Amino acid sequence: MKAIFAAIFTASLAVLALPGPGSGQAPAGAEARLKSLNITLPAESVPAANFVNSVQTGKLLFLSGNTAGPAWVGKGKLGKDLTVEQGREGRGKLASSC
Repeated sequence: MKAIFAAIFTASLAVLALPGPGSGQAPAGAEARLKSLNITLPAESVPAANFVNSVQTGKLLFLSGNTAGPAWVGKGKLGKDLTVEQGREGRGKLASSC
């Protein structure tokens, strides 16, 4: 039993000593990847008040402050003020602005 334990322990140490994949390269973070792709992100806007961007309850996701601001045309309730097609179009615009 001691021999089996010693063999397992020795094997696990050998596995830990092996170099991991890509160990010869410097770790690249998200910022380095964005810089290599020449992508610049806009500065964060200052919130007007204390709020959370989203709250999920079951299958519903409530969003706040994730629109294009005053230029946002998708104001209203779906089915009352907006058609289903306008809702789909607004969803696409919202997803691209996040």
